[in-house]
Amino acid sequence: MSVAGIKKAACVGGGVIGAGWAARLLWHGIDVAITDPHPDAERRCRVVLDNAERALGDLLGVPSVAPGRLSFAGSIAEAVQGADYVQESGPEDIAVKQQILADVDRHAPLHGAVRPGPQMALDEAHGRA
Repeated sequence: MSVAGIKKAACVGGGVIGAGWAARLLWHGIDVAITDPHPDAERRCRVVLDNAERALGDLLGVPSVAPGRLSFAGSIAEAVQGADYVQESGPEDIAVKQQILADVDRHAPLHGAVRPGPQMALDEAHGRA
C-alpha cells in the first residue's frame, strides 16, 4: 500500500489489527480516526499504539515525518468524515463486515479508498464471500 496522497485515514475496528494499522499510518504522518464500539476501545488501542511506536522506533529509527494526529470517533460516520483511506478491521463475521462496509459506503467521501480486513479479502479472492 502506498501512503502517497493520504492525509487522513479512518480505522474501523480498533483491536490488535486495527490499532496496528493505525500505528503504521500515524508513523507515516497520516492523521487517523479510530472507531470501535467496545467500551474500553480507546484504552486498548493506546496500549497497542504505545507498543507499536516502540517497535517501529526499534525497527525503523526516527520517522521521516512528524507523526499523524490520533483521534477516536464515536461512529463510523464521524471516523470516515474527510478520510482519504478507510481500513476495515472488524470481526471476521460476514454479516458484521457487510454492515460495516454499508455504513462506510453511506458516509465515506466518494474519493476515499476502502480496504477490507485480510480474511474477507482472501475469501473474496477465492469466491467464498
